[in-house]
Amino acid sequence: MGHRLHPAPGARWSKIDLAAFKRVSADQINGVITPASLVYDPAAGMAYMGTADTIPSRVFQIRLSNLSTVKSLTLNTNESFINTAAIDPQNGFAYFAPYAQFVPNNPPGVVVKVRLSDLSRVGVLTFSRGDQAIATGVIDPVQVSLIMERIRIPDGSSRSAWPILPK
Repeated sequence: MGHRLHPAPGARWSKIDLAAFKRVSADQINGVITPASLVYDPAAGMAYMGTADTIPSRVFQIRLSNLSTVKSLTLNTNESFINTAAIDPQNGFAYFAPYAQFVPNNPPGVVVKVRLSDLSRVGVLTFSRGDQAIATGVIDPVQVSLIMERIRIPDGSSRSAWPILPK
């Protein structure tokens, strides 16, 4: 208890003891190139991480007790450069949003729904052309919604809330 993991460049991880506020270890995670988004399920002791430098992006399930890769999921070709994620551990899902501005042919932005129990793709929510970047996201369990900031390219930004897709 009292430890957090933070991604570092080159897929090295620093484990920091928050009570003593010092780094207790730094490790590499097998198969992970550059992590860009990270969500945590404390009850399961697992982290779920999206990559930023692969086409397509990959999502990794990481066991935090020993920093080992449990599973990975490769997304579709137009789902690259994941830059944000949100988790709903109560219902067993995580949501990953690639930054579509950097994908060839500038496809619309998407949010990919992933089942945590088997790290499988459950669904995808596709935005309209121009809504290519999802900047940040959080789950609102009271309203049962996923709130994400979408950025219209090149028009600026706007915030939107979308209901969580059915189980």
